[in-house]
Amino acid sequence: MKPPRTLGVSLAILASVMLFTVLPLLQVAAPLIIQYRLSQVDLPSPDGTGTVRPVAVGSELEGGANGATAFQVGTSALFLVIAIGAWLGRPRWIRGVMLAAVLTLLTVTVITSVATLNAPPDINSGLDSGQSLTTPLIYARLALSGLITLYVLWYLNRGPARAFYRGYYLQRGETTAPLS
Repeated sequence: MKPPRTLGVSLAILASVMLFTVLPLLQVAAPLIIQYRLSQVDLPSPDGTGTVRPVAVGSELEGGANGATAFQVGTSALFLVIAIGAWLGRPRWIRGVMLAAVLTLLTVTVITSVATLNAPPDINSGLDSGQSLTTPLIYARLALSGLITLYVLWYLNRGPARAFYRGYYLQRGETTAPLS
């Protein structure tokens, strides 16, 4: 009998998908939605007979952010594929790939967060009233990323999770080769 997917495995996969797929995609989608909505704004004409498109509204999500945005979307999509494989429990080695992906994404999150925290303010981008919120949110994301990564590492290395990915329970005294 194949061991069932335990609640802990389900929670680990869902929490990591929320952190490493949904949150990054929301970070990309929010500016795009705002940019789209601002581009649809029509102002009343000076004579009051109709509407006029404004000359400049909002900002563009172009320039230096395109590479970072593409990387964020690509890694989110790749992690979603890995998480779907981990949810299904096939192929057998997906547990190791999931663990490696979570560790890699935690490393990328820590590097980008530390770089953001240590970067001097860019005077060319203007003053931002939301800048005071950035630092606590980065610290919260780092803490949440660390906790979720620790949970995923801990739970996917437990016996029930290993049995789910192996596809069978071990008999008493039986051992398996380490995951390579």
